[in-house]
Amino acid sequence: MNYGAVSIDYANKHPETLLYELKRHLYTQILVFQKIAYGNPDLPTRDALHPAFKLEKLMELQTSATEYVRISKVILGH
Repeated sequence: MNYGAVSIDYANKHPETLLYELKRHLYTQILVFQKIAYGNPDLPTRDALHPAFKLEKLMELQTSATEYVRISKVILGH
């Protein structure tokens, strides 16, 4: 199985394309890794995604005293 990756910047510039390709099953899933600051989980960061992406949180992992990484899966709205 092959894996690929795109930057958050690319995803934010091309949400319609990525979601369309996910819907057409060109990808089995899209996973999102975001750094989040403790105490400000809703504060936009450089890892914030375009609102077209609906996310299902899979797990969170502490990476420092002030941040954690959230791993989510993009889900398609119907």
